[in-house]
Parts: sequence; structure tokens; C-alpha cells
Amino acid sequence: MRQPKAAATLQLTWACVLAGILMLVCLSQNVERTPDERAYQIAGRHLLKREGMHVGEQLFQGPLILLGTQISDDHAESVISSKGLFRARLGMLIFPMLLLVALTIWSRRALGPHAGLITAFLAATNPTLLGYGPLLSSDIAFTATSILASWCCWRWLQQPSLWKLLCFGLALGTTMATKYTGAITCAALGFVAIAAPIWGFDPWPTRAKDSRRLPLRLIGSMLAVSIAAAIALGVIYAAYLFASPPFASDKIPDLSSTMIRALAKMPLGSSLLGILPEPMVLGIDHQAKWSGLTSNGFFLDHRGNHWGYYPLTVLCKTPLAVLAAAIASIVLCRRATTSRGLWLTVFLPPLALLAYCSGTRALQMGIRYVLPLLPALIMLASVSLSYAWLHGRTGKLVAGLVICSSIFNVTSCWPHHIGYFNQLCGGQTGGARMFSDSNCDWEQRRETGRQALLTRIPDLIFLRANEGP
Repeated sequence: MRQPKAAATLQLTWACVLAGILMLVCLSQNVERTPDERAYQIAGRHLLKREGMHVGEQLFQGPLILLGTQISDDHAESVISSKGLFRARLGMLIFPMLLLVALTIWSRRALGPHAGLITAFLAATNPTLLGYGPLLSSDIAFTATSILASWCCWRWLQQPSLWKLLCFGLALGTTMATKYTGAITCAALGFVAIAAPIWGFDPWPTRAKDSRRLPLRLIGSMLAVSIAAAIALGVIYAAYLFASPPFASDKIPDLSSTMIRALAKMPLGSSLLGILPEPMVLGIDHQAKWSGLTSNGFFLDHRGNHWGYYPLTVLCKTPLAVLAAAIASIVLCRRATTSRGLWLTVFLPPLALLAYCSGTRALQMGIRYVLPLLPALIMLASVSLSYAWLHGRTGKLVAGLVICSSIFNVTSCWPHHIGYFNQLCGGQTGGARMFSDSNCDWEQRRETGRQALLTRIPDLIFLRANEGP
């Protein structure tokens, strides 16, 4: 009986992944344009033609997502047209597909087949992932490559080999080439890899399986991370199509952000900047300048950016079933003795990102800036839910409630999932009172809303910002 059950679990798992992909395809052809999509599509066309990257919209994100917008883009179509947008979105779906597949395989191999099934279902029905997944945006792409890098790191830590180290380096490069905050993910995973010998890990095991002393293991781990970093650097240059030169030292005076200028003045700081592609350094500088603004946000009744914005955003936009299951899983994981390396690779990168965004109060623009936390919470939630599923009728009842609530979350706000909020803040209608940014509809439903208002009040005049009395 075990083999048929195992086969059925595997089939259900990939059925959930397929259902998630089909929903993403459908949503990509129906939801309205968001503010950033046109700029990324234009920047992708410039990059593909090797015309240089100079303006802010072209520098604000990594090159990989710009290339992603070109996978199915039709240059004969105007970037203004809906037809051109919908076609370009189809190719960009490679990133949410990667997220679903990598997260499912990782959960299945690390936590078991039932956890893999639950992870696939929760990820496929997560409203926030469905909201950002169909868009020409860096957020899901960054989340997908971050999960891929964390998974590759875990695989290498489980059983080190040169091939797995190569994959780890490639994954680090794709993460950095997707979004500049990928540097935080890469640094966190690099820390895990370098510190792993403290718990007995040997990055270069001998055939005789002899255990080296800790100093030698630490040196070997640093060497391995250096190799992975070199591979990642090559991936970044490849993402720029090898058309961008390294950053020249004579351009340091042109840098505008305090953080990057301070880095350039540090010992070896200018050398570090000098090995990176010029558009990447200029882009990080451009983004750091804007992220330094802390007075343009709103949080509850507070004017200006607030450290509590991102933690509360995650709390309010994660389905309650996932939150409850994740809390229950913490108790179960504390009893395990072999899960330290797994949960370090799962949670340290997104928690480091959350700490950075909260500590610097940078760019309060919705959960999308800390989106990698959601897959981590889903993976953690699968531990307790798979445990419940395998233990009696009560457990199956709990799993049934989770399934019903997840389906309700998807259907109740279809097709506009960006504005999803759980019941902690009053649901979808109450979230706007707490967060007036891309946590809400991100300008989706704007045109349909105008049409509805004009139908009711034909003489209504719409004013732009700062045009009111």
C-alpha cells in the first residue's frame, strides 16, 4: 500500500504546482498594468539591443529581470498597448514557476513528501504570490532566485561536491542579478557557509572521510565561498550580456548616495566597486539614495517611515492558517536535532532582509520588498500541517480547514490579489486604512474604479496630485 500512496502524494503535489501555474497564466492576461511594468519593459529592450543603461528606471533593478521581460516580448507592439504587456508577461512567468518548483522540491526532500504536498498547495494558493507573480516586476523573480540560492546552499551543506558548489555560485549570481537587495541574501548565505564548519561541516571531504581540524575546515569553507563568489560575478556580467565595463575609479566622485560614497572610501572599497559592472554600481547608488528618504511614508496615523511597517505588513498579509501553522511548527522544530542547517538557510536570508528594511526604514512600498519571507513561512507551516495530516481525524480536520480557507482566500479577491489582507486588519477592505501603498491595489482597478464613479456621477472631475484646494 505504501507505493500507491507515495505515488498519489507525488501526483497531488505536482497537480497543485500545475494549478498554481495555470492561475498565474490566467491572471497575467487579465489584471491591469502596475506602475513599474512599462519602465522595465522599455529597459529590457534597451539592454537587449546593448544601447546602454543610463536613466533611473533602467538602473533601479538588476539586469536579469529586464531580460526576463524580453523572453516573449514582441517589439512590434508598443509598450503602451495591453497586447504587448500581456505577451511580455507570459515569458516572465518563468520566475514564479521556478519559485513553485524549487520550493516544492526543497520541502519534499528536506521535510518529506507530505510536507512537499502541503508546501505546493499553500504556495499555489497564496494570494500575495498570485498577486505579484503575473507582473513584469522584480519581486517574485528575486524571491524565486533567493529560494533557489538557499536550496543550493543547503544541498551543498548536506553533501559537499564541486558540482553542488558550482550550482550554489550560479544561484548566488542570479540572485544578485535580479535585485540589488540580493546582496543581503548572498551575504547571509555566505555567512552560513563559512560558519558551517563550527558544526562539523567539511567543505572538501577526503575519500577516507577523515575529519580535519576546525581551522582547516574554516579555511576550506572560505575558499569554497570565494569560488562561489567568482562564479556569481561571472553570472552578473553575463546578465549584462558582457556589454557593461567594470566600474571605473574616476567615476567615484559622481556617486550620490552616502552609503556607496562611504563604501568607496573604505580600505579596498574602491577595489570592490571596481570589479562590479558599471550599471550595477550606479544602480545601487541610485537606489540607495532613494531608500535613504524616510519621510515620505505612511503607517497607521504616523507620517513618515516607521520601523514597525514591514513586520506588521508580513503579519497582516500572510494567511492566518499559515501563521498559525508556522507557530505550531516552531514547537515541533525545537524538538528536532538535525534541522539547524535547514532552518538557517531557509530563514536567515529573509530575516536579514527584514532587519535591513526595518532598521533603515527604507522605501515603505509594501510586502514585495520582503517577499522572500512568505515562502519561508509556508515551508515552516508545512511541518506542523504534515504532522497533523498523519495523526488521526483531528489532524485531517485541521488540514481540511486550511484547504478551505486557502481556496476562499484565492476566490474572494480574484483577480486582484495584491490587495489581500487577512482578518487581523479587517480583511481586504480594512488594509487600506493601515497601508496606503503597493500593499493595496498598486493602481490596479484604478481605471475600472474611475468608470464606475463616472457612471454614478457623470460630472465628476479627477484631479492629479497637488491639484486640490
